[in-house]
Amino acid sequence: DLLVYGTALVIGSEVLRKHQRAAVAESAVAHGKAVDSLLNYETVKYFGNEGYVNDRYDEALGRVETLQLKALYSRSITSVIQVVIQGLGLTAMVLLAGREALAGSMTVGGFVLVNSYLMQVLRPLDRMGMLYRGLKQAFTDVEQMIDRKSTRLNSSH
Repeated sequence: DLLVYGTALVIGSEVLRKHQRAAVAESAVAHGKAVDSLLNYETVKYFGNEGYVNDRYDEALGRVETLQLKALYSRSITSVIQVVIQGLGLTAMVLLAGREALAGSMTVGGFVLVNSYLMQVLRPLDRMGMLYRGLKQAFTDVEQMIDRKSTRLNSSH
């Protein structure tokens, strides 16, 4: 159960990271278009290109929104898969412990103890998953920031 959960977490986080990376990159492009338009507003106004600039920015924001939704969907699907894995594992363990309790090889107290231990394992497992996804997101953001900075440094030389 733990191995399946960890595998789902790692694979889901990588898919999420791919979508987040694309969303952050597209967001930087959209932000660049907005800044460019604002810095050159007199030229845009002079040639009457407000509509074109507005449409271009709206398209860029639309792409950002689509990519962010993909990231949100992949995060949601990963979370659902993890909850299903946890639920199946918990159900299997409770059924096995219940069978042992009914057979008389485990006391009712032992059954309660197994259930309590399982709940104490699942909560940190959930937190670990959230922490892992958060770290992956932070690494993605730092990676994008370093890429942008190196791009600016290379283009200025």
